Amino acid sequence: IQFIRTNSVKWIHTSNIPTGKVKDVYEPSYYGVGFAGEYKHNRPTYWAAALQLWRNMIKRCYSDSDPKGYKKFGTTVEARWLCFKHFMDDIPSLPNFDLWKNKQGYQLDKDLLIPNSNVYSRETCSFVPESINKAAGKRNKKLIDGEWVTTIS
Repeated sequence: IQFIRTNSVKWIHTSNIPTGKVKDVYEPSYYGVGFAGEYKHNRPTYWAAALQLWRNMIKRCYSDSDPKGYKKFGTTVEARWLCFKHFMDDIPSLPNFDLWKNKQGYQLDKDLLIPNSNVYSRETCSFVPESINKAAGKRNKKLIDGEWVTTIS
């Protein structure tokens, strides 16, 4: 079957069509931008935690109602990471991944490696201790000359 909107192709059993089991894994279904992609069925132990991390990242950047409000700062997720499969492929290479994976209080951060970064990506993200991330979160962003700038309060 070929999906019209994404042009992706999937081999299926025709008996699955009437049951609703056939889904386009490339159709943006999470906040209109995020999608699953295709990944193997053997999921690593951190799969569920990574899915929650990915969902929170997408929500933070693309939800009008998210309390963190990153959307108003123009914060985005790189195109590659809009696909959960690619996010899963990439996070093991991020600094301190093993500490996050082993539940040692590390969180995904987008702007300590590159200050004032407004993009979640392989190049800008790392896992940092929660205490550092919270302290950095006390910063304020101000619009100066049409550009969002981080200031310390």
